[in-house]
Amino acid sequence: MFRPSNFTTTFLGLRPSNLTTFHALRPCDFTAFHGIRPSNFSAFHGLRPSNFTAFHGLRPTDFTAFHGIRPSNFSAFHGLRPSNFTAFHGLRPTDFTAFHGIRPSNFSAFHGLRPSNFTAFHGLRPTDFTAFHGIRPSNFSAFHGLRPSNFTAFHGLRPTDFTAFHGIRPSNFSAFHGLRPSNFTAFHGLRPRNLLLSTGFGLVIF
Repeated sequence: MFRPSNFTTTFLGLRPSNLTTFHALRPCDFTAFHGIRPSNFSAFHGLRPSNFTAFHGLRPTDFTAFHGIRPSNFSAFHGLRPSNFTAFHGLRPTDFTAFHGIRPSNFSAFHGLRPSNFTAFHGLRPTDFTAFHGIRPSNFSAFHGLRPSNFTAFHGLRPTDFTAFHGIRPSNFSAFHGLRPSNFTAFHGLRPRNLLLSTGFGLVIF
């Protein structure tokens, strides 16, 4: 199936298991799921969605929001307590928000290249959070919120206008692993513990 338009909701309800929402190209105004407790959920496999929301609800397990390239206005998750969540595997998202909510575990926001206007996380208390694996992000904000644990903001090269953290009390925080940042701010907030800031030639411990 190709090019659905205004395809709003795939499922309203509770506890689907092994659900794949869509295998195809170019949906417009797509919402994958409204409900709670999916298991082994894949929202989308394909290319170029517009105005895509993967999930509204709580407690997904083994959730993959998107495998593909060039989403526009993509929100991966609105809700609480995901486990083993991967927001995006692919290239060139625009206006991408990985997560709105609290307490993710083992969360990877992005694997790929060249995001624009990317916000990794809005919420509280992530654990084992990696914001970005890849190269050349622009206007990247890794985290807005409180009390991350084992947080890595960036692995890769050449960020522009990068802010690693807005908030308070990080623990075991690595701001940057890579080369040649421009206009880089490692931290806005209070009381960091074990903060590592990369110069491109080594790590400085504060």
